[in-house]
Amino acid sequence: MKKTKKILTTLLILIGIVSCNKKYDEPILVNLSVGEIITIDSLKSLFGGQNMTISADLTLFANVTSEETNGNFYKEAYIQDPTGAILVKFKEGSGLYIGDSIQINITGSKLTKDYDYFQLEDVDPYLSVKKIATEKFITPDTISILDLNWEADQGKLICFKDVEFSGCEIGKTYADGFNLQNADRILIDEDGNFISVSSSGYANFADQTVDTGNGSIVCIVGEDYAGIIKFKIRDLNELQFNNSRNTPIAFLCKDFEDNDISSGGWTIQNVIGNINWVANDQFAQFGEYYGQISNYSNFSNTSCDTWLISPSVDLSAINSPRLSFFSAQNYSGPALEVYVSNDYDGLSNPSVNGTWNQIQVNLSNGNWNWIDSGPINLQQYKGENTYVAFRYQGSNSDGATWEIDDILISY
Repeated sequence: MKKTKKILTTLLILIGIVSCNKKYDEPILVNLSVGEIITIDSLKSLFGGQNMTISADLTLFANVTSEETNGNFYKEAYIQDPTGAILVKFKEGSGLYIGDSIQINITGSKLTKDYDYFQLEDVDPYLSVKKIATEKFITPDTISILDLNWEADQGKLICFKDVEFSGCEIGKTYADGFNLQNADRILIDEDGNFISVSSSGYANFADQTVDTGNGSIVCIVGEDYAGIIKFKIRDLNELQFNNSRNTPIAFLCKDFEDNDISSGGWTIQNVIGNINWVANDQFAQFGEYYGQISNYSNFSNTSCDTWLISPSVDLSAINSPRLSFFSAQNYSGPALEVYVSNDYDGLSNPSVNGTWNQIQVNLSNGNWNWIDSGPINLQQYKGENTYVAFRYQGSNSDGATWEIDDILISY
């Protein structure tokens, strides 16, 4: 599911799109001069490595692909022309709708680049924008997750097919509308590739639960946060999840979103040393947090043998139980090891208690690349007292940094 740090990418659920009863503003007839006409692609090529204020008399013509009406966007709009797309940030609410064809005089606005993501900022929606026509809708490009080109596709309207929300997301809401907190939800394809769907706590659909089916989704290649692209859904009606799921719903899930390593009955056992797993959100991929461990601190490594162990899971009545998770790794050191036990007591040192069977999984190949582990068949470990453990080892001379997320036992 996680292929690279970029793919993970971190999708907002945007606005209510067109309905047969929706009323659109008439084109605004303002006297706005036309400077030198420039395309979005040409505008981006002006960037010289530092944020810049545009002094030349330049004019963009483009179509609007997002709006602010459902609370998921605030003082911003995505626009697209035949050469590309860009996020426009306004000084105040713009009153633009999806499908508006507009002219933007960008003199005095700022062209910025944040983590390789272009933005046009400080645009006055009333003095610099003219609505030329309405209902000029952009047709999304249908592509696969692996076909994404982060530089060329940023800000564009696209469609993914045969995707579904990760089993760990089922039962959750798109965001937290009560506490007005944003949230990320992971969408995967049939091969385990993923994208991150980011939704605002202010969106009018924030408290709706995520869809459990499989199908297609229309979204915008959204903003880049710390190297993570987060995709944005324009409207829940553009999620057509009418097919049966390819992947199961979670029986046990640990996604670290509560910033708590031990929640849900998970335990840390230090066999050697005192190096512990922690929840981190520095480069959040699947949610706001993931599990991380490293034996490197203060310019030195520390010898350790640390186990992160799940709570007991009763798999005796589960048909075809499967384990899956995602891992990222960097630096040199022993590989992460994964074990299963049916007779561990849940409390003791795992090196002396329980029969632990090491299982073979796909692990990250380094460079912080996120890799899907499985699914891993747990059929031979079915029982009333099944534990899964992640074993991290390091020496005084080496030790990799490992990150894991969306640990899932499913059926």
